[in-house]
Amino acid sequence: FTLQAQLSPLRQIFAFRFVAPYLFDSNWPGALDLYTTLRAFANFSRTATGGAISTGYPLLGTNDLRLSLSYTAEYVGVNRGGGSTRLNGQVVPQNITANPPIEGVFRGGFTSALGLSLTADTRDNRIQATSGSFARLGVDWSDRVLGSFSPDSIADGSRPPFEYLRLSGALQFYVPLFAGIIFKSRVNAGLVVSRNENGVPLAE
Repeated sequence: FTLQAQLSPLRQIFAFRFVAPYLFDSNWPGALDLYTTLRAFANFSRTATGGAISTGYPLLGTNDLRLSLSYTAEYVGVNRGGGSTRLNGQVVPQNITANPPIEGVFRGGFTSALGLSLTADTRDNRIQATSGSFARLGVDWSDRVLGSFSPDSIADGSRPPFEYLRLSGALQFYVPLFAGIIFKSRVNAGLVVSRNENGVPLAE
């Protein structure tokens, strides 16, 4: 079990996570996440309330290579208002209309997304690693055929904003140097596209 609470002028997080590493005494893990978050950016704020379930399976008979599947359902809200309202009540004085062509992607709505990821882990210790590497490749797909919708799109008949395909990758590695000193580094990359004429949702 994990309980998390974080409060700051720019971020608010309340999260619960339950993980069963060997669900029903099998090699399949199971995880449940429930959360509510608020993040303030330079010219908008994003709220999200929802949850996710996930599972996976070791490939080649080892946990060092694992394929995972997840489903996420969350309601996302975007507050523009000419500037994002920070948690302490301050407002960033920025004119969001000065940033075209993202005028049409400020709608909030319900996101229903499937995720698939492949991880390779050769770290000597997964809590305090001193050598090895961890790599992850992932894809997340949210679409109206999965149930994504927006109240605004229902009202005016337009396409829901939360239609996107996100590709992501991460690599972190650890190299022992001397006297117990470990060099570690992390690289992240990603690409997100949408078949929606309004483009990728701003909140994503």
